[in-house]
Order: sequence, then structure tokens, then C-alpha cells
Amino acid sequence: MKFKNSSRKLNPEFRTDQKDPLKFHPNEVARFAKDILRIKEVTVEVFNTPSSAAQNILAQILDELKSIRSLLEKE
Repeated sequence: MKFKNSSRKLNPEFRTDQKDPLKFHPNEVARFAKDILRIKEVTVEVFNTPSSAAQNILAQILDELKSIRSLLEKE
């Protein structure tokens, strides 16, 4: 069985910034495991990454902005 050069690689999703970490779609991970690593049964589980301190602060800022907006709309 012959593979194209790209099919033997685990292909990342498109990144908007080169500094962003590589991300792989679950279907691509399953394809790679089945086709390249020859694993017969593959289960891919997707977990949310834990919130960082910056994400928590941004969420708090968003909540504050929403409450300010609702107060302004009442006037």
C-alpha cells in the first residue's frame, strides 16, 4: 500500500498565528492511529483544557462589562 507524503503525517489544523500551539482534529488523530499506526480500535476523547489565570480574568471582565451594559440599558 502506497501513501502520499501528507497521509503518513499527522496533519494539524490551520493556525492563525505561528506562535499558537498545534491542534489536531479528533478525526485526524483517529485516522493516523488506524492508517499509520495500524491500531484496529481507536477511541478519541476530547477534554477541555483547564482555564488559565488569564482566561479567568477575561471571564470576570466580560461579566463586569455585561452588568455595566445591563445597567446602562435600564437608564
